[in-house]
Amino acid sequence: LSIIPDPFIPFEDHSEEAVANAFIILRRKKLMESIRFIAGGGIPFQKLTEFLHGPVMRKHMTGVPVWWCPWIHDLLLLVHAALLGLTSVVAELPILLRPLIEKHIRDIFVNGVNGKKPALPSSFLNNSSKEDLDAWVHTHAKQFPTPNIIEHRLALICSQLTVGTSAQYDDVPMFDEGGWPMVEDSAAHSFIGDTKSSGGTCLLRDFEHPNSSTSTY
Repeated sequence: LSIIPDPFIPFEDHSEEAVANAFIILRRKKLMESIRFIAGGGIPFQKLTEFLHGPVMRKHMTGVPVWWCPWIHDLLLLVHAALLGLTSVVAELPILLRPLIEKHIRDIFVNGVNGKKPALPSSFLNNSSKEDLDAWVHTHAKQFPTPNIIEHRLALICSQLTVGTSAQYDDVPMFDEGGWPMVEDSAAHSFIGDTKSSGGTCLLRDFEHPNSSTSTY
């Protein structure tokens, strides 16, 4: 039996994998509707930024790199997903952002920014060579949240900001975790799998682009 749900065959003739993938597609369709509602101006930008600065997002920092800033990087996830879909967020965004992430890490942790001292202890900075600091920055710049963490963060934002709207998203437990159909390589903790190098496949790639004639995302 196929793992891809088919609306033209009876429910009982679907495999368990196909049923699970159907639930995933339906949930992510609703998530994408909420993401595009928020990014498209359905929620005032001030309200969005206040929420990203607030205690909810600050409290939910498990699984993100040390350099992650909710009002910068979660906002970027939201806008990028709205424009290009969830697959692009997990498969392409980490590569596109690498140079900017390295600059962000160097500014915050090594050089200091906006009159603030570097976040790294002075004892570490003073006793490290340029090569050691470059290696530290490069190592941390390669870290990125896993696909499940990304989806949880987007779901949290949407569930909190779309209450009572036409695009309300209900953040329910994701019992299909582990069946992520977009990126199948989860070899390294805190490092995202790249479908181009891992051979992972995306069941939804043909349906997620906003300009696609068959878009369901």
